[in-house]
Amino acid sequence: MMASSTMIHATCPNMCSGHGDCNSPDNRCACWVADRHTDTHWIGGDCSLRECPKGKAWGDHPIAANTAHDMKECSSQGHCDYQTGNCICRKGFMGLACNRLACPNDCNGHGVCRSMDYHARAQGKLANVASYASSTYAYTTPWDHDMIYGCACDTGYSGFDCSQRLCATGDDPLTLGQVNDIQTIDCTCASNLCDGSFTIAFRGSTTTRIPESANLAVVEAAILALPTVKGILLTFGAGQACAAQSVGSPYTMTLEFTKEFGALPSINVATTTGATVTTTKTQTGTKEEVMCANRGLCDYTTGICQCNTGYGSSDGTNSVGDRADCGHLVTTIGTCPTNPQGAVCSGHGACSNNPVYKCTCDTDWDGSDCSLRRCPKGRAWFDTPTSANSAHADQIECSNAGQCLVSKGECACYEKFHGAACQYMSCPGVVTTSTTTPHADACSGHGTCLDMSHMGEFNKVNGVLTPFLYGEDPNDKVHWDGKSMHACMCDAGFTGYDCADRLCPYGDDPMTGATRAYTQKNEVRNFKCTYSSTGGTFTLTFRSSTTASLPHTATALEVQAAITALDTIDKVSVVFSDGVSACTTTGSNILTVTFITELGGSVHPDAYTRKLAPALPRTITAITDFVTIVDGWSSGSITDSNGLVFTDVPGTKEYNLCSDRGLCNFVTGVCQCFIGYGSSNGLGGEGRVGDCGYVEPIIYKDGASFRGRSN
Repeated sequence: MMASSTMIHATCPNMCSGHGDCNSPDNRCACWVADRHTDTHWIGGDCSLRECPKGKAWGDHPIAANTAHDMKECSSQGHCDYQTGNCICRKGFMGLACNRLACPNDCNGHGVCRSMDYHARAQGKLANVASYASSTYAYTTPWDHDMIYGCACDTGYSGFDCSQRLCATGDDPLTLGQVNDIQTIDCTCASNLCDGSFTIAFRGSTTTRIPESANLAVVEAAILALPTVKGILLTFGAGQACAAQSVGSPYTMTLEFTKEFGALPSINVATTTGATVTTTKTQTGTKEEVMCANRGLCDYTTGICQCNTGYGSSDGTNSVGDRADCGHLVTTIGTCPTNPQGAVCSGHGACSNNPVYKCTCDTDWDGSDCSLRRCPKGRAWFDTPTSANSAHADQIECSNAGQCLVSKGECACYEKFHGAACQYMSCPGVVTTSTTTPHADACSGHGTCLDMSHMGEFNKVNGVLTPFLYGEDPNDKVHWDGKSMHACMCDAGFTGYDCADRLCPYGDDPMTGATRAYTQKNEVRNFKCTYSSTGGTFTLTFRSSTTASLPHTATALEVQAAITALDTIDKVSVVFSDGVSACTTTGSNILTVTFITELGGSVHPDAYTRKLAPALPRTITAITDFVTIVDGWSSGSITDSNGLVFTDVPGTKEYNLCSDRGLCNFVTGVCQCFIGYGSSNGLGGEGRVGDCGYVEPIIYKDGASFRGRSN
């Protein structure tokens, strides 16, 4: 009994799982948007999976000169859970797309976590907080402005994670002849009543409103109430703060800062009634404002100065007091500090002797007694910009990504960072150490850990090696991450940000085309080779892999064998139009190369990535003397010596994961084919490729079969 004549009407796989439309004559699902806010879709050949959000890649191959950080799934720092559409981020990364660097140890409760962008803007608001922290520069355009986060520590705390307690600062008692910072305020009221008020701001703190007619005691009390002012000497030029308009000239208030040292930022005065106010710095302070007054060592665990012998806590004026700053000279000093073995400056520096008795430490040593080891320095991972959109200053201890172990002179790097100065972001799987070489288990053992500049050397466009330079100029502060940022370049057959996932086979969707899969075209290329004199040799290069040299007398089988020996090609067929030699003296022979397993050029995107597999790149020819090769790449055809035209055929087949007729198991690298599909031979027939590119026949009870679909 023959098979029933009833037509078989195929449907889309799993009816698109309720997440897509099945209107295609090829029974392909058109998956719906899953979340418009994150621009994610349902994906997979049956729309059963969810895309994860994309973000700027932390590390990737540059796509042009100094152009990188393209949009990637989970920002290339996490795995996608395709069942939920959520990124499972690598430890230390946060955000929907793993697009934020987590702050180290949550700043230990002693700071706030900020992006580079917000930190720059926050510092700009505090432009007068301190001269060493002034920044009004924006950081809004570099790739990392909203990705790299760091700690802005609370007052009294320091370190990359705000874990260190700062010690008191003060003036070195042995450096004499220095002066305090003095500033004046000239004020004239807007009227004769002087019934308005003004405020004085210093280092981010602002006084309460002060009456324009206030006397010295009222103004002094308001200023000393500021947390940023420890002591002032205030003098008036008249009986009240501001002069009445009828006086004709302003009254002057003079502020001498007696316990805030160094070159101080200017004060700011704001009025409520439009009084005329002018502030002037009449004397710039020259006293030190240094940790432990440069006469002791700070214990960053407790925040207490351990004063050198002969020094104690001062009142800020070199007399005994409660500042805990080692700024008081307790006894007469006759030498620089010595260590327990009696070595002056711990044997690691030179003493200036009388009258300063100050140690000048050798390279790599630090501290008032030169007993502390300095740590290596690198480009800061998190800091404030020094000019518009320029940050990541060089020569920062432990690159602001680790703590200096002063007893060893080594950086204890925060996780994800490595190198002597914590200057490198490690690849996934790297054990954090202070060494400069990543641990051997990087990239899950299935890839190579490279910095961005070296990633550029291995960049490929459609399989063709296309190197791009990235961050090679050390003075280029925009592409500062060329040597710092690392990423995994996975071995063949592996994928994922950490190369832990196995790739499934790719293939042609057997249901696409006008009627059946074979109506789509394989790529066909034509070449004409001529020679003169004694002939020569030629080579063919495809996707940066080059054949062995072939003689001009090579047969079709020899050319075919040389091409299939390339690691970028599996199968091709080669036929000659005339004779048995590749090259002729008249140009009568055309070499026709048909690509059998290298596919691309389809109008149907990959069901996983929603991207089209591009058409095959050009095959490059190279020759020696007396040989000429012409191909049809530019014009699309080539003519032999007899006037016959041989036309190149652009490929139109898919090269999609699991042929869009199954789902990839990234743990095993095996396609789980939908019902009715199985492993093909790469040509649409049954085979062992494992790509779901074979339409399984329907077997009837009478033993007859039907394969394919009706239209």
